[in-house]
Amino acid sequence: LTVSKRNENHLTVSKRNENHLTVVISPLLSLIHDQMLSLLSKGICALAYHGNMSYKEKQMTKNIILNGMNIRGNKKYIKILFTTPESLIGQLSNILNDLKHTLVIDEAHCISSWGGDFRPDYQKIRSEYVNVVALTGSADQRVENDIFSVLFESGHSNMNFHSKYDLKYS
Repeated sequence: LTVSKRNENHLTVSKRNENHLTVVISPLLSLIHDQMLSLLSKGICALAYHGNMSYKEKQMTKNIILNGMNIRGNKKYIKILFTTPESLIGQLSNILNDLKHTLVIDEAHCISSWGGDFRPDYQKIRSEYVNVVALTGSADQRVENDIFSVLFESGHSNMNFHSKYDLKYS
């Protein structure tokens, strides 16, 4: 299942804007770590931000998100930021509000299955973001309805549900 909300004007701008950030919400730090290392090995600028990081690491990551970093004399901007729902709702919300970004929710079925008592911040993720993509491989109709009701306003006309297989970053 892929659930997406798109704004075509923003998509056009973000393709030309190297500062565009994709924020990936993931339920497990091990997934965050593995996905980040995979992208870095392909030369894609990626960082992680989560509660197990030290204060200094968090501050450094926020600074890189906002200002980019110099690599061999070239200014590079983070393309993908991996985080948890708790960090998105908490410490990252202020800086992300000012940036154009896409929100991707990996394992989106966690919104339904973990969003009650275990990981309540999943229920606080909303569709204020210009582009939202929710991905899961295990959603029945009830879970799809839960994801939709948490992320998007009722009656939203730009909603698409898709089944996708073998997605790749390009």
